[in-house]
Formats: sequence, C-alpha cells, structure tokens
Amino acid sequence: MNRAFEAGVYIMFIELCVLAFFFFVGLITLLRFFIKFRQVKSSEQDLKNPTMITPSFFRSYFFFLSTPFVKIFEILGLKPSHITWLSLVLASVGAGFMAYAEVFWAGWCLAFSGLFDTVDGKLARKNKTMTLSGAFLDSIFDRYSVYLFFSGIIIGNMYGRFNRLFTYFALASIVASAMTSYAKERGANLGVSDGKGLMQRGDRLLVLCVVTIYDPLFAWMSGLLEIDMEHLLLLSGLFLVGFVGNLSASRRIIRIYRALKKI
Repeated sequence: MNRAFEAGVYIMFIELCVLAFFFFVGLITLLRFFIKFRQVKSSEQDLKNPTMITPSFFRSYFFFLSTPFVKIFEILGLKPSHITWLSLVLASVGAGFMAYAEVFWAGWCLAFSGLFDTVDGKLARKNKTMTLSGAFLDSIFDRYSVYLFFSGIIIGNMYGRFNRLFTYFALASIVASAMTSYAKERGANLGVSDGKGLMQRGDRLLVLCVVTIYDPLFAWMSGLLEIDMEHLLLLSGLFLVGFVGNLSASRRIIRIYRALKKI
C-alpha cells in the first residue's frame, strides 16, 4: 500500500513538473504574442467562424504557437505529408494512453496532434507544395484522430478503467463530431455554406485537451478533501462535447434544411 502511494505521489510530481514547464512556456509565448499580435499576417489568422470557446484571439495565438514548429520541421527537411502522419501517430498513442486511463499523457498527445495538424498546412502553404491529395489525407486523418481518442475511452471501459457513463458520453461525442462535420460538408456540396455553431473541431480539441490534462490534478485535489471525483473533469468534458455538439449539429442541420427549401 505504501509503495502504491509513493508511486502515485511520484507520478503526480512528474505531471506537476510537466504542467509547470508548459505553463511558463505558454506564459512567455503569450507575452510575445501580445507584442507581435499586430504583425501576424491575416492569412495566418484563422478568423473564420470564431466561437465562444475558440474566439479569434485564441485562434491567432494557436497559429502563432505553430510557427516555431514550422521552422523546425523545415530545417529537418520534413514534408507536410510526414507531419500529417506524425499527427495521426500521436493521436494513436494518445488513444493508447486513454485506453489505460493515463488521461494526462493522452491529453498532451491530443494537444500536439492538433498542433501538428495546423503545422502541416502552414508548411505546405509556405513552400507552395499544397496538393489535393495532401488536403484529402489531412481531412481524413482529422476524423481518425478524433475517433481514436473516443475509442480509447470505450476500450478503457471494456477493461474496467472507466464506468459506463464514459462510454455513453464518448459515443454521443462521436455522433456529434461526425454529424457536425458531415452536415457542413453535405450542405456545402448542395450550395449552402454553414460554419456557425459550437463544438466544431477547434472547440472539441480545446475542451478535450483541457479536461484531460487537468483531470489528474483535479482528482488529486479532490482526494485531499476526501472526495471521490476520479476522472470527473474528463466526464464533464465528454458530456459537454456530446450534448452541446449534438445540439449544435441539430441546429446546423435545421438551418441548412431551411436554406435548401428556399432554393
């Protein structure tokens, strides 16, 4: 029992060190972003369809964070397609961590997978190597990354690492993710563009990264108060993605349907 307790404390110490490191890195980059915000090119600011969860400022900051990685990968001689594959590999590793209920590390894998998904597009535009095949592969891998994450939760439930609620909310999140994207793409193919609504890809990514990365810390703090709230933050995030996502998808479907009836 003492060894298990000591191992838990040691793991928590490592996680806190990682959190502290990225907190200071984030603070420094945020200060630099404030200074250079006006210098960021409009083409690099994904200001299209901002939401309450990911406003224009946050999206611009996210693109700003990806800039050093673009330079690093360019120096290493990597192609955009290599980074696209790397993003998928990270998502797969994150799904494996999630299946073992290693929520903290799964969250960081998801975060860097999403970041690299931005990097490949920026590198392709910078080097003027954009191709239809690359755009197609990037879009497909985006879907796989999301579904792998939720699949990891479902697999974890199969081995008793999560309870049934996690599976239900994960399935609801899969449906929400699929229908939000499909409704938008299908509507665009029929001549109606609709990018409004919450829990689009950027929103889902931000919510899931926050709840997974901070879930162990939240559980540890609740344990000090002798309250059993293990993975409660993760569960709340899944509920938010599933409930709000399906609500947003339903509203988008209705808007597109009404617009198509007028054509």
